[in-house]
Amino acid sequence: MSELEAYRIPKSVLNSIIKKLEKQIRDKEVKGTSKDRGVIVVLSGSFQVLSVKINQRLVNNPARLENSVAEAVDDALQKGIELLKKEAQKLLGN
Repeated sequence: MSELEAYRIPKSVLNSIIKKLEKQIRDKEVKGTSKDRGVIVVLSGSFQVLSVKINQRLVNNPARLENSVAEAVDDALQKGIELLKKEAQKLLGN
């Protein structure tokens, strides 16, 4: 057995950790907001879109609306990834 192989985590252990992590974050939510605060996107802990709120002032400006939606989604995804990291660290005791 090589030195690297000695440090490998068995797949069954990894699968167990992933299942626990999925269970921990499933009911959590993260909210992403565009820079102009015109769009709010809420994601579940499993990265499903739960809601999208659009300020009426953006409806007549498609280019601005598209940009705001992209910003809000990016913000929500970043927060979701941070939540995932934080919960994984808790689970692993780091």
